[in-house]
Amino acid sequence: MVVDNTQVNIGVTPAWNQGVQQMMENGSDWLILISAAIRFDAGGDDFISILEARKDTDNVLECEKVFGWHLIAFHRRVFDKVGLFDENMPIYFSDIDWSLRIQKAFDKNDVFWDKVKIAVHDMGMAHGIKLAGVRENADKPIFYFVTKWGRHPGAWKLGSYDTPFDDPANDIKFWPRVSFIGGGL
Repeated sequence: MVVDNTQVNIGVTPAWNQGVQQMMENGSDWLILISAAIRFDAGGDDFISILEARKDTDNVLECEKVFGWHLIAFHRRVFDKVGLFDENMPIYFSDIDWSLRIQKAFDKNDVFWDKVKIAVHDMGMAHGIKLAGVRENADKPIFYFVTKWGRHPGAWKLGSYDTPFDDPANDIKFWPRVSFIGGGL
């Protein structure tokens, strides 16, 4: 299944959420995120085979050969616990936000994230950004992330709030419907 995000660039995070919704509607087990920078060797079926073999044991499988979320798969049970990606960060930091939410939602003893070897080539992050025509400033998403978690997205050694916006009433799935496009926060 492919989500077409070429007519109007809605941002990577809303596009991911469209994929999640289609995955749920179709009863699929996995959402696979593949960036424009990834090129598979002939076939590319090895990743699908790994997902099928590990669908009962793993929650997140990431290609160890590439940096960041250029090729990663999430099992549907993760979305049941963590919810959708936060669209208030349409381009930057939604991966870090979601990773924090996964850490908080799952028990430390759960097997939830693993890296696998896949025959792919990463054309580089700049390649994907150039193709997407990204021109977004990161200041507003940084401000939002700091407000939500109490730390900068790059300060991985620092602790963060236990719940979004440091409010115990907020479930880990919570994010307000606010838009940075055209103003926002």
